[in-house]
Amino acid sequence: MQRLFRLRDDHPLVTCADGYVRTGGVTRRSLLAGAFTLLLAPLARATVADAATLVKTNSLPGAEMAAYLDRFQDFQRESGAPITGDPLFQAEMAAARATGAIRLAEGASFLRDDAELSWIARHYAAQLAAGAPFAHEDAGGRHPGDRIALLHRRMVGVNAENLFTNSVFDPDRAEAAGRLAVDNLMQSPGHRANILDPRWTHAGCGAAAGREGFFLVQLFAERAALLVEAMPMRLSPGKPLPAGSQQAAEGTFSGMALVPMDREVAAEDFMRPGSATAPARTGPHRSFFARTQEMTARTAKFTIHPGPILLIA
Repeated sequence: MQRLFRLRDDHPLVTCADGYVRTGGVTRRSLLAGAFTLLLAPLARATVADAATLVKTNSLPGAEMAAYLDRFQDFQRESGAPITGDPLFQAEMAAARATGAIRLAEGASFLRDDAELSWIARHYAAQLAAGAPFAHEDAGGRHPGDRIALLHRRMVGVNAENLFTNSVFDPDRAEAAGRLAVDNLMQSPGHRANILDPRWTHAGCGAAAGREGFFLVQLFAERAALLVEAMPMRLSPGKPLPAGSQQAAEGTFSGMALVPMDREVAAEDFMRPGSATAPARTGPHRSFFARTQEMTARTAKFTIHPGPILLIA
């Protein structure tokens, strides 16, 4: 039987630190401000580098956000915990091992498994196997970074996605299917760059099979932090954000912001951690978290990391 391999394209999407999606490399976002400004008052205005290359992800309907999370959680409950003997789980593990071996051989860091990323990858792989368009953008207009920001309620950090499909899947050769997926992804410069990117700290892999064939979804993340408490999906204007949703399980933040998804994050959006409240404007907002990178007597430089999306309503 003839086999048909497909990669999504040679430009796998990467969600960057400004919360937007690029088709090029990952760029960490930094803001400059006067020393101690972040702790005492809003940051001075900063500009976004390469703004013209950004693809805005502002089309998420607010009413659909909670329903999307509900469907994901239903999928987790109905699927149950992965079973070692399940061929699809074997394919996932083989792909993860192959990715780790390649990174080790190329001098890249070891990737830790993030269980929630793996569930998000499985959820999307199942949609593709059921006939959803083979694309990074799903039918609801969500890009990989949107899916992670909606479904991983504690993740803070940039991320990327690789997609692979094969018209044939033999359950008796499941591990070979996982290795073959990674081998084919490595032949594509864009997907290879994602696999070998030294920035990534965590990964998740999901596989599914159906009438459309075998699908493998790889998710990579530079996990800057896990929030102490899951970010609420919905918050009323003016209501304080739960304290645990403003704090990292390890390390500290210098500031956090809730920004409407139809505009870029700006320096004046940031609030002191522990004091954040929902803005007056309603609609989908993306959270951002700042960490001090450099500080002098006159200036400070902060690294900005995107976090979960929530609805202000």
